[in-house]
Amino acid sequence: MKEDKSNITVAMSIADYKGKIDDVLNDLSTYTIMNKNPVKNLDLINIDFEKMTLKEYISKQQYYYLKTNEAPLPKVYGLPKMHKKDYPLRIIVSSDNSTLHWLASFLNKILHELIIL
Repeated sequence: MKEDKSNITVAMSIADYKGKIDDVLNDLSTYTIMNKNPVKNLDLINIDFEKMTLKEYISKQQYYYLKTNEAPLPKVYGLPKMHKKDYPLRIIVSSDNSTLHWLASFLNKILHELIIL
């Protein structure tokens, strides 16, 4: 795994890594434990996309691109902070290919085009 601030590779035992990431993620003042997958609530967004397609605000191709499905939740991993004592982890949340990744990309493209105008 890469170190947080410099371009070096760090070797860490799996047990140490899991222990450190569990310590960070079990901080209930920062994170909330969810018992159900929140992606199921996104069906309402699909209904809105259907309405937008019927009103021709977006094309059918865009609708299928944006339609949420059972895509995975964002992934979490940690990069060690080698410059700090006991090498704590900096948490990274990667939303690549997650449920709302495509919507964020679509909106980013629209906003980018508006800013350039």
